Amino acid sequence: MLGETFHRWKSELNTRYIQKGRTPFADYGDITPAQWEEFVRQKTIEEAIALSQKHTELAKSNIYKVRLGTGGY
Repeated sequence: MLGETFHRWKSELNTRYIQKGRTPFADYGDITPAQWEEFVRQKTIEEAIALSQKHTELAKSNIYKVRLGTGGY
């Protein structure tokens, strides 16, 4: 459950801040500039962008959008 929450938080950082060209220092004071630079570098390399595009297209082609919570079925 912790892993899912951490993944969701990183995804939120990417969509709210990196893709919009903002920084999260006002909202998340514990993130250091060095940590932020490393995270931005990881999310903006060619491989990460290509993988994101691939998964976006795959999600768009899925006609059965199943959303399971932590409890499963």
